[in-house]
Amino acid sequence: MCELLALSTSGPARLTFSLHTLASRGGATGISRDGWGVAFYRGQDVALFREPLAAGDSPLVRYLETQGPSTHLAISHIRHATQDAVSFSNAQPGATI
Repeated sequence: MCELLALSTSGPARLTFSLHTLASRGGATGISRDGWGVAFYRGQDVALFREPLAAGDSPLVRYLETQGPSTHLAISHIRHATQDAVSFSNAQPGATI
């Protein structure tokens, strides 16, 4: 089963502990090891990061936990593949959100 994290705030905030907790479910404490992604919204633009590997093992997730952008709105996803290949194109959120 895939897992989601969403953040919606009135003031700018960063995904730190929340992203760390979700990422650990994508490896250390969970089965969702087949890709991850996070989108940070800023106005009409989005910063999108994703990889087709376990979030719990990702240096990019570690970087985003400490240096990720502040935002009013973010969404993150970790994937447990039940169909289709483990690939970059299946790491969500996708570029069409």
